[in-house]
Amino acid sequence: MILNFKRSIVIINFFIFVLLLSFNNLTVADEKKEQPNVTTKQYRDWTLRCVKIQKKDECEVVQNLQVNNSNLKFTIAYTNFINEENELKEIINIITPLGVNLQKRVSLAFHKGTRVNLPYIKCEVVGCIISITNNSKDPAVISLFNQIKKAMQTSVYFEIIINGFNQKPILVKSSLQGFESALKELNNSKG
Repeated sequence: MILNFKRSIVIINFFIFVLLLSFNNLTVADEKKEQPNVTTKQYRDWTLRCVKIQKKDECEVVQNLQVNNSNLKFTIAYTNFINEENELKEIINIITPLGVNLQKRVSLAFHKGTRVNLPYIKCEVVGCIISITNNSKDPAVISLFNQIKKAMQTSVYFEIIINGFNQKPILVKSSLQGFESALKELNNSKG
C-alpha cells in the first residue's frame, strides 16, 4: 500500500513536471512571438532605431551618452508623430540620470552660440525627462522647438549642463555629427 502511494506520488510529480515544462515552452514561444522587430542604422554618432509595432515602423533618432568614469547615462531622442488633429509633429526628449536638482533648469549650449534653458517635465525610474515639442498652440514653445532643432541640424556638438546637488554642475558634451543624416532618413521612412 505504501509502495502504491509512493508510486502515485512519483507519477503525479512526473505529470506536474510535464505540465510545467509544457507551460514553460508555451511561455517561451509566446515571448518569441511577442518580441518586437527592432532595426538600427548608425549615422556617425546617432542611431536611427525602428521598432515594428502592428506592421508599422515606429522610428526615432537616438544617442546614448555616458559620463566618463561614472555610471551617469543620458539619452537624447528625436521622433515625429501624428497628433490628434492628424498633423505631423516632432518631439525631442532628453533623459538624465536621477538625482538632479529639479528646481534648476537644464541648459543646452550649442557650439554655434545658441543657448536655451529647459525645465524638467517629470522623473521616472529611467531618469528625469526634459521634453520639447512643436505640438503646441503656444507660438513661444514652437519657436523654442524650432530654434533647438535648427541648432541640432547645423551645430557640430552641444553641451548639456545639469545642476545636481554638488557645487559644480555636470557638463555632458554631445556630438551632433550624423544627426542631420539620421533625421533625413527618419523623415524619408515616414514617406
